Amino acid sequence: MGNWSWHLAFYPLIKLHRLVEGYRGCFRVAGREILLIHENGRSYLIDSRCPHAGRSLANGSCDGKVLRCPVHGLGFSLSTMQCIEQPKFKLSHYPVAYDGDTLGVEL
Repeated sequence: MGNWSWHLAFYPLIKLHRLVEGYRGCFRVAGREILLIHENGRSYLIDSRCPHAGRSLANGSCDGKVLRCPVHGLGFSLSTMQCIEQPKFKLSHYPVAYDGDTLGVEL
């Protein structure tokens, strides 16, 4: 058997000075569409597509606690990533990583 070694790669997304309240940005990283949301001083990295119908969440409304899909209005808790109306749906999310003055994701 060979030795398996997992190495995470850091993918830079945005300089911290550009990260303002209400920021939204979509990024393609390692074949994935990732949405960066900055609300209430916290940054979240989630799959940019709603798990219900695959539509983009980039233009969804957000009150700092709940992100709503702009198509069907389903709400996703930013603290649990769980759909409020239909708990069988959950957003995939990624840990936020930092390298100096840059926010990114490690995959």
